[in-house]
Amino acid sequence: MTPMAPLPEAPEREPPPKLLPVKSPVTLPRSLPTIPPPPTMPPPAPIPPPPAIPPPPSIPPLVLPR
Repeated sequence: MTPMAPLPEAPEREPPPKLLPVKSPVTLPRSLPTIPPPPTMPPPAPIPPPPAIPPPPSIPPLVLPR
């Protein structure tokens, strides 16, 4: 078995170059980390409750004239 046998197999291993196209999609995920995460928007300030309506002044019961 001459050592020359594995050499011819090397050219036949051209499929490995096909890994390059496979790596191209792999590079895409790498680009994702490079994108800075969107600035974390501070939670919207809670809407303050409407000002409490002061209770109406105590109106004396109307005495209807009889």
